[in-house]
Amino acid sequence: MGKSIRNISIFIFISLSCGWLGVLIDKLINVGPNEEAPGIMIWLVLPLIAALLLRAFAGDGWKDLGIKPNFKGKIKWYFIALIIYPLVTAIILLLGKIFDWISFSNFRIDIYLAGFAGTLIFNFIKNIFEESVWRGYLAAKLLKTKIKDIWLYLIVGGVWGLWHLPYYLFFLQQEDMH
Repeated sequence: MGKSIRNISIFIFISLSCGWLGVLIDKLINVGPNEEAPGIMIWLVLPLIAALLLRAFAGDGWKDLGIKPNFKGKIKWYFIALIIYPLVTAIILLLGKIFDWISFSNFRIDIYLAGFAGTLIFNFIKNIFEESVWRGYLAAKLLKTKIKDIWLYLIVGGVWGLWHLPYYLFFLQQEDMH
């Protein structure tokens, strides 16, 4: 148990420090406001690297990685997860059209599909970094400590929220916030 707590603490420290390290590096190399900067990459990638290193070299192992799908007896939930977003979107658009809140006069399916595919690919890659870290590492390791569920959720959610602070304060452009 002591090794698990140590590794969780190391992971949390690295995760909460990496964004501020990225901000510091961006300031040291004098990155302009709309320039691509290494700071955001450090913020996004360092927690994953920490989780991989802790799994590989600090005794955490790979058994609880959580990337194996569990279809047995749960196929309906996978199906629901697959269709819920497009279904809700279709309902919202239909209501918008019925109440004349939305116009589809300039709608082009080719532009829509290109934007959808680009967003899907980008978010799939980005979310590998986030989900493998927060759910695949931190939640899995806290679950093994047998703490109460409420504490597990509060710790993972709190660390995840604090990890985003440098992103919202420094990396995300003001116009994107509004």
